[in-house]
Amino acid sequence: MMDGLLFEVMWVIGMGMEKVLLWGVGLDKNRCKHWGNLGENRIHLQDERRRRIPKENCRHTSKLAERYQQRGVEIYMHLRVEANVLGLELNGLHQLLVYADDVNMLGENPQTSREIAEILLEASKGMGLEVNPEKTKYTIMSRDQNIVRNGTIKVGELYFEEVEKFKYLGATVTNINDTREEIKRRINIGNACYYSVEKFLSSSLLSKNLKVRIYGTVILPVVLLCCETWTLTLREEQILRVFENKVLRKIFGAKRDEFTGEWRKLHNAELHAFYSSPGIIRNIKSRRLRWAGHVARMGESRNAYRVLVGRPEGKRPLGRPRRRWEDNIKMDLREVGYDDRDWINLAQDRDQWRAYVRAAMNLRVP
Repeated sequence: MMDGLLFEVMWVIGMGMEKVLLWGVGLDKNRCKHWGNLGENRIHLQDERRRRIPKENCRHTSKLAERYQQRGVEIYMHLRVEANVLGLELNGLHQLLVYADDVNMLGENPQTSREIAEILLEASKGMGLEVNPEKTKYTIMSRDQNIVRNGTIKVGELYFEEVEKFKYLGATVTNINDTREEIKRRINIGNACYYSVEKFLSSSLLSKNLKVRIYGTVILPVVLLCCETWTLTLREEQILRVFENKVLRKIFGAKRDEFTGEWRKLHNAELHAFYSSPGIIRNIKSRRLRWAGHVARMGESRNAYRVLVGRPEGKRPLGRPRRRWEDNIKMDLREVGYDDRDWINLAQDRDQWRAYVRAAMNLRVP
């Protein structure tokens, strides 16, 4: 039912014998179904205390087994990657991003990535899982658009396709590490939500306060998904403001001109006067500061903290450097009156940092 690799990983994780038995029952669904038909619809586990699990818990046990499988793959891959000194190194540790069944492997060159992929295939096979080549893609991230592309690589018996962009945990990652593609995608999804509730936003039966609440609870959360990680320039901020102004004009309607008597669209200043809630950019900046505080207070063993304080090796290309995420944090803090460079130490004080987060949300900028 389980081979030696599973037991080895389970002991590294620190699982007890009871969880091991639960894992085994969840993995063997046929046996679970067979045991459920035995006396009084009970499953009999052959352990020291003869525990009994109701038949209706078979489904939950299977889900639990899948989670332990995913955790087992994560632990095993981390052990193998660190032992073989593979992957992209940052602050002395090799980076391997694993969340549930989403695995993101980072390598400095195609050969290293291929070796890590072989470890993934080995770990998945030992856990009773399979890698889906249709959903597994790879990309080469480089500023040089003339770099030679390999197209498709072969790892074992599987072929993996090269793509210019892919999704990871709901966010779009491009081969030039640009957030504009993700922002455009979020705005497109927000437009779909907007048109789905457009008749409510233009209805005369609903109050404007209720329409604003619909915008804040239905449309805005969809657009701002993962906005804490965005690096915004003035161009991206303007694109987001245009989207918000379109929704607000639908909510507040037109205005009769005092001189001509004709109906016209509300100007941006008039929209901001009617809309008392913080705008979309203020929401982004506040959420970004809140997330930055969480990351700054993380331990050195967390990947997010290592990426924040880490410094990649090598030289950057000629030309003006790109705006970094940390640059946005420093600019947001300057807007609320903090001009010190060492913002990570400031974030250790939760109360003081919370005050800056609230100030960033409520700041009124013309």
